[in-house]
Amino acid sequence: MRKYRTKNLDNQGFSHIEFFAVIVLLIFFVAVSVLIYHKNGRSNAASDNFQKLQTVTWNPDITAYYANSVFDNFACVTQDSNTKEVRVTGIMVAEDYTGYIKSGNYEPGASIRLNGQDKTIKSFGNNWQIGDIQNINGAYIKFTTSLMPVDTFYQASPLATNYWPSVWTNPVIVKNLMTCNGSSLILPSSAITKLTTDLSVKATTIQVAPTKLFPLTVNYYIKIDNEIMLVTQGQGTTNWTVTRGVFNSTITAHSKNAVVQEYLPNNQ
Repeated sequence: MRKYRTKNLDNQGFSHIEFFAVIVLLIFFVAVSVLIYHKNGRSNAASDNFQKLQTVTWNPDITAYYANSVFDNFACVTQDSNTKEVRVTGIMVAEDYTGYIKSGNYEPGASIRLNGQDKTIKSFGNNWQIGDIQNINGAYIKFTTSLMPVDTFYQASPLATNYWPSVWTNPVIVKNLMTCNGSSLILPSSAITKLTTDLSVKATTIQVAPTKLFPLTVNYYIKIDNEIMLVTQGQGTTNWTVTRGVFNSTITAHSKNAVVQEYLPNNQ
């Protein structure tokens, strides 16, 4: 009987081996399809070094609709190697009402606030995505700020509308956030002083107010406005000899009382 069945299949041009191969191929294609779907439905942010800031919830007493919607906030920073300023990459995850967000009827967007001032609120549009973020299933928005000083206080909130208010996370100073790639955050130098006289374009010596925070012996870089200079003589005094316009910065005139800060180049 078994030989007869095999012969029957062979007569139809479809052997057991071919049948098995077709099944294997079907399983393979299904697996690949699931993988592609899963990948498209997930954020790549899981590979970054995000930290959870705070969970915020709309208060049902002051929210007209969708009370008790819960939002988890994550953030990490990337740092400019020259200025040491940082960009905050934030993620807001809506733990509930995911289906409603997916339907397109509920897309509040996200906002950030810097140093607690409403005038610095920046809104990020209606770009909710559905997927998993940091092992939390829900809808999320991922956004990145412009460069800002490391001593900036950062907060995030779902974007307010006529139906719900902002629900800001607690202020977090950005220098306390993790870096996105796991590297060490390099803080700008605290060595700061100011010019005591105007500085012309051709000048190669500068006069500064007394300070003990700058290096006393080695050459170091300083930044005045947008110009970077190398201090070659006068370390430990208030009269420095400088090389102007280093790192391709533009040589410009600077006014008395302009801020002078130690500049940390790429390799520091």
